[in-house]
Amino acid sequence: MKRQFGRYVIADDVRDELGRGAFGRVYRAFDPNVNRYVAVKVLSSESDLDLLSRFRDESKTAGKLEHENIVKVYDFDLQDGMPYLIMELLEGETLEKVIKSRTVFGRPIQLLDEVEIMFQVAKGLQFAHSQNVIHRDIKPGNIMVLPNAT
Repeated sequence: MKRQFGRYVIADDVRDELGRGAFGRVYRAFDPNVNRYVAVKVLSSESDLDLLSRFRDESKTAGKLEHENIVKVYDFDLQDGMPYLIMELLEGETLEKVIKSRTVFGRPIQLLDEVEIMFQVAKGLQFAHSQNVIHRDIKPGNIMVLPNAT
């Protein structure tokens, strides 16, 4: 069975859940209008007005940031009262996974890889800070390492 958030289609498959965080869950979805996969972040509790306000603020803030080291935000909407955010789908692995496995894309991580990852993270954070945006949940599980980044 498939679920939809607006025009974005999520297959009812456990493999389509990409992660869970403070606000909710992130799923892989398909956007038929532009023929691409995206990430859909769905708020876990639409009844919490403070959480809804923070989620909406996150989407507006992140939507303004255009930088190679910051995920792109495409859309924000409500489906049956449940808010969702559409983001660029990043094909990679979390820094948390890299740290635990001590590998990056199947090979042992090297000091140069570690330095490059931290440099890229710092570039993204510096840009966000220059736009007066502070990410309040920096952690390895929220940082994606992409194949072309190392």
